[in-house]
Amino acid sequence: FDKSTFSGQMKFTMAETGKHQFMSGVSGECQHNSRGGWGFILPDYQSFTTGVFVTDKIVFSEKWHVNAGLRYDFGQLQTGDYTDWYESKVDGQQTFLQRAFSLTRNYHNLSWAVGTMLKASEELTLKINAGKSFRMPNAKELASNGMNYHYYRYEKGDTTLRAETSYQLDAGLDWETKKLTVAFSPFVNYFPNYIYLNPTASYYEAQQIYFYSESAVFRTGGEIAVRYDVTKKMQVSLDAEYIYSRQLSGLKKGYILPFSPPLNANIEISYKPEPRGVFSNTEIGALLKLTAAQNSIVPPEKKTPGFAIWNLSAATEVLIGKQALKFNMQLNNILNTRYYDHTSFYRLIEVPGQGRNLVVTIQIPFL
Repeated sequence: FDKSTFSGQMKFTMAETGKHQFMSGVSGECQHNSRGGWGFILPDYQSFTTGVFVTDKIVFSEKWHVNAGLRYDFGQLQTGDYTDWYESKVDGQQTFLQRAFSLTRNYHNLSWAVGTMLKASEELTLKINAGKSFRMPNAKELASNGMNYHYYRYEKGDTTLRAETSYQLDAGLDWETKKLTVAFSPFVNYFPNYIYLNPTASYYEAQQIYFYSESAVFRTGGEIAVRYDVTKKMQVSLDAEYIYSRQLSGLKKGYILPFSPPLNANIEISYKPEPRGVFSNTEIGALLKLTAAQNSIVPPEKKTPGFAIWNLSAATEVLIGKQALKFNMQLNNILNTRYYDHTSFYRLIEVPGQGRNLVVTIQIPFL
């Protein structure tokens, strides 16, 4: 593939008018892709997208402001046809298969967003946002038709795909004291037509066939991050995230989306000792990565068991004369746990995640 991309953007900021801070702009991008080689996945294609937008920030006070925006997008995608240079046997006859056809698709959309931020107190900040977003399908989703050996699958596009739109609502709660920091960010999404790669039970040349399709999808979930300063030198933190999805239409109605991640969390403790001798900026840490089992799947996906991974890290700076050297050591998967990442394509060919490994880096800054 030989792809050229040209993009540009202009923004115009207007002088503040009372409580309002207006901004407008225009952006555009052109892409041209030429294929080569002996195999086929994508045809030659060229695309053009452009959009104009306007935003307004309304400042009611230092502790409360509202943001709003409106954007119009237009895009066009053109692909060329392609016929195999070799013959294939179809129904007992040798023929040259045509894998792609010339097509032109135009897409346009009006999207919007509105949000507010309120600092309720010195410790508490609240945020809430709502909006509609837009994404036009790319050449891969529309016109792919071949073996992708990097992901061990046969991919097939769909020329009838519509532009993907989404309505979303998200919120944020940030609580910060001298010792405790909490950040919670829930969200809700509704897609009238979500584009995704759909697995099938069929195979071509020993590779599983996937095809791009669209369906109405509901998603919700969130992230939470908690940090507690045990002492000035020691901190304990927790980060967790969860996503729930459900297809509301299409062939896989009632199922979640393929490759959906399960609940996962990271628990970390770090300690920064006082500088000693030639050692400074020293930090020692331990990390426990927890991943739940993923038993909610899309046929013919397989279930993935949960796992726990222990990691250790250490970093320091050593002053040798006037030269400071930075050392960093990471010992990952200490117990050499055998696990499978449900979101990894390597899971499909029974390749587990990385086992016990040690990474040592030395940084030598040159002044």
